[in-house]
Amino acid sequence: MNVFVNDESVDFHGDSVADLIAQLGLKPEGIAVAYNMNIISRDTWKDFHIEEGMKFIVIKAACGG
Repeated sequence: MNVFVNDESVDFHGDSVADLIAQLGLKPEGIAVAYNMNIISRDTWKDFHIEEGMKFIVIKAACGG
């Protein structure tokens, strides 16, 4: 299915936000995921079902100034 992450199309082969983060090759630490401008709690990533066309924002924490 096709979803969008930070306005980029992603051919997603999973079911949940946890699957999406894994497919993107990201470590969950230091990551925030939002859908419809609302942060999705990391505790619910496995239960948050993804459907065709959904749009997510993924933010990675960065060190430095």
